[in-house]
Amino acid sequence: MAFEVGATVRLYSGTREGRPYQTGSALQIAPRRWVTASHAVSAEAAIKLKLGDAWSQARVIHRDEELDFALLVADKDWPWQARISMNFPDSGSPVKVTGWVIEDPHGNGPDRAFRVVQDYICQGSDEESLLVLKGAAPSIGFSGAAVTDVRTGKVVGIILGFRVSRRADGSPAEIDEAHARSLSCIPGEYW
Repeated sequence: MAFEVGATVRLYSGTREGRPYQTGSALQIAPRRWVTASHAVSAEAAIKLKLGDAWSQARVIHRDEELDFALLVADKDWPWQARISMNFPDSGSPVKVTGWVIEDPHGNGPDRAFRVVQDYICQGSDEESLLVLKGAAPSIGFSGAAVTDVRTGKVVGIILGFRVSRRADGSPAEIDEAHARSLSCIPGEYW
């Protein structure tokens, strides 16, 4: 089964030392329409999308800070588009998360990233549109990565971040879950 790797691109929002700086991943949900994590997009910075050597300018057309997602419109189409599902995977179902991780998160080295596909298990939902996933900690650059239901091959959400469990003394213990936003929260007029 093919997962939605072509529909997920690198997201740049801002610059470091005069170069575009990758802040996350973005997923194409409709022609020229993209979704990503809101925290990965700066309100003031220029936004660019990159796949291979191809670049596209983008701008925010809708932002929901509370749900942590942003919708973008790009200046050109890409040949890929994700197959979408508004249904949550069942608790215990396997999902794959596809995104771009940053080789040098501090921006000191060359602009290199790697497409990564990580396996997670859906633990259910904490609220109406928040998926809780069990698996490895998402790497830097994974915010906005596509969450694909393995059973259907359809994208059901985007990665937002992770939660760290705490020891009795309050120090971090381990990453204990990743959070993803369901695509069902996107207002209908943006499809």
